Amino acid sequence: MIRSMYWQWSEVEQLYQRSLMLNPNYSTAHHWLGIDYLAVQGWFPEALAELELSARLDPLSTIVMEGRAMLFMLWGRDAESLAAYEALCRRVPGSPKLLAGLGRLHIQMGHFDRACELLEIAHSKDPATPSVIGALGRTRYISATTSGMVYIGLGDHNSALDCLEKAAAISTPSLMMIGVHPAYDPLRNDPRFHAIIELTGFADAEKRAASYRKAAQ
Repeated sequence: MIRSMYWQWSEVEQLYQRSLMLNPNYSTAHHWLGIDYLAVQGWFPEALAELELSARLDPLSTIVMEGRAMLFMLWGRDAESLAAYEALCRRVPGSPKLLAGLGRLHIQMGHFDRACELLEIAHSKDPATPSVIGALGRTRYISATTSGMVYIGLGDHNSALDCLEKAAAISTPSLMMIGVHPAYDPLRNDPRFHAIIELTGFADAEKRAASYRKAAQ
């Protein structure tokens, strides 16, 4: 997992597979392999298979179920993502993490009033989470990646790209989803964004994710 945070992709899958050779029933390894490697690389069906296996091994794990909800969002399967997040929020009422995830999904679906409502609740319960602060556009220190997301929401693409270029230059771990997350879609036709994708090594992931999302429509 540490290697994935610093984009050492050539080693990541080998280490996960070695872990699973030692213990094929290790639910957490299947979960991390699915959401932190395969999903990030745009291998959505393979990621789902790992997450479902992880869930069978640990059927009470909320974090595995959340990974599945997030994967559906990345995949463009919004209705399935919405159903999964809402079921989780009923199961764990008031969870800031789940409320924030549901809020971000509503942003992608264009339901901005509902998104703000959910993110405000999440922020009130956990005011220090940078990603929630960024999603709400709060004015306090946040990472270059999160600042970039704020500028995307404001429609200021040049400022967003300035932030993302800074983040890419120092291999910021929070850029891991840049190839596959639909929040970055407004920038995908910009040559500067293409350069960031090439620099971070996510060009193939971007192509795979786009193909799967198109098929899901």
